[in-house]
Amino acid sequence: CGYIAYELGWRWVYRGSSVVMIFMMILCWALLPSTKPSTKLSISELAFSFIVLLRTYPILRQTIFMAAMFFAAFSSFWTTITFRLSSSPYFYDTGTIGLFGLIGAAGVVGSPFGGWLSDWKGNYFTTSIALILVILSQFLFLFFDDLLPVLIIGIILMDFAHQVANTSNSSRVIQLDPSARARLNGINVIAFYCGGSFGSFAGSWA
Repeated sequence: CGYIAYELGWRWVYRGSSVVMIFMMILCWALLPSTKPSTKLSISELAFSFIVLLRTYPILRQTIFMAAMFFAAFSSFWTTITFRLSSSPYFYDTGTIGLFGLIGAAGVVGSPFGGWLSDWKGNYFTTSIALILVILSQFLFLFFDDLLPVLIIGIILMDFAHQVANTSNSSRVIQLDPSARARLNGINVIAFYCGGSFGSFAGSWA
């Protein structure tokens, strides 16, 4: 996005995103199977059931808190990385900074790895590994952010850990109650993005 904004202007980022979203909407409508809801609860009853699920499953509360904190760390970094790379000793322009997103894309391999590791060692072990990697990446960002190779290693570690944790946490949540998977996933996603919003705010404020 940074590269597109640099070459074509910031408006083209949103124009391109709109086209991609419309395309994905059409693709999902055409390819995803049609399913009927497994519950006949009203909207207000569904909303209240979120509270019931949170009170019923302590693991759900623990998991969504971890998911929120993982995404907070992720968002705080990507919100502030532009400020760091545009200052000493880098002085990169917007186009060059945007290319750093491609480095983070290497972390997508963490998703299948997280699923495999969860099946093999369990979700707690997998999340613990992800937490260690995030702490390590934050350590690198804090003390070695002026060294480009170390910064790149930190980005890869953080994005990889983020994908691993997201896969593990999602797996743990939907296993709690097969009859309420959509609602459990909804709670997880709400907490996830609340954590991301908090991380972006905290990062920009700091």
